[in-house]
Amino acid sequence: MSDQVGWIRSYVVQEKDGTLGTVCVYKAVSPEAIRDHANRVGMPVNEITQVARTVIVREDPVEAQAACSSGASGPRTPRSRTFGACRPRGSHPASRRVFSFPNSGPYTVIRKMEARTVLCAALVTVLGSCGGAAGSRVSSVPAGRVISDLPTVVDPSSRYLFYLHGRIIEERGIRPTHPEFGIYEYEEILHALADLGFVVISEVRPSGTDTALYSRQVAAQVRTLLEAGVPPEHITVVGFSKGGGIAIFTSSLLANDRLNFVFMASCGPWYADRPEIVPRGRLLGIREASDDLAGPCDALFARSPSGADQNQIVLGLGGGHGAFYRRHPEWIDAVKAWALVPD
Repeated sequence: MSDQVGWIRSYVVQEKDGTLGTVCVYKAVSPEAIRDHANRVGMPVNEITQVARTVIVREDPVEAQAACSSGASGPRTPRSRTFGACRPRGSHPASRRVFSFPNSGPYTVIRKMEARTVLCAALVTVLGSCGGAAGSRVSSVPAGRVISDLPTVVDPSSRYLFYLHGRIIEERGIRPTHPEFGIYEYEEILHALADLGFVVISEVRPSGTDTALYSRQVAAQVRTLLEAGVPPEHITVVGFSKGGGIAIFTSSLLANDRLNFVFMASCGPWYADRPEIVPRGRLLGIREASDDLAGPCDALFARSPSGADQNQIVLGLGGGHGAFYRRHPEWIDAVKAWALVPD
């Protein structure tokens, strides 16, 4: 059905009570195509909504409109319609919000108050002003790119790496300087990871981000990749310091032993009073010997099921916690070796 329905992306919706919901976005030729697709994948739709206003701006649809203006996708025709549909899992009532994009047609979000009980079947934009065949305005992201959100179209053959930065970037911006550890070369690190052949996904979190809450967003993004056909072995979540704490929570939420996780300078006593955290997946812990802010991951890894694929590496770079502020090949290569597990 690739000529009738094309996956675009997914969104995480934050409820007023702080919980998160997941929204999947597709492009399709008709509501009937939505229902057919949903039934084929075992997620039947019980509501389809048509909307038509722009209220929130996002980067990718603006780029798509620019492609229309250049004539890249054929003649412009005024036949844009949008349909949204989600099937809630469970018996709780769903609520609805509407999001949209400039010159590209709106998206409907149907959400639930309990994020973990939501299964989104389809949220669809039907052929916009570009004209042409279905899916002509969506594009995949090639390996070696850095993006802040999931790509508009998922390539199941690509390898995806989430990089979750340390707390200092929340507080001081994308190139902060620590009085002891020096400059955190965040963007250089992202590009070094992308140069290994990954599609790197990394977002600058707002100040004061809640670790457990944000991990639900990352888990939802990973689930979206899995639902789009990406093998678990092709997905790696890497976190440093506070970002590593988010990665730990994420591994527990997903409970998928085939996903790859790297916790850098993240382990310590902070999870001792959180027995609900049970990390799952292929787990790699990396720490710097001179770092007095993080310790070994033995106690954490002991919570995983027996026989889990785990390893720990202790570096001798010096610089304490700041050893991960720069793209040292010692830890970059370790991430590469762990993430590029043979199929």
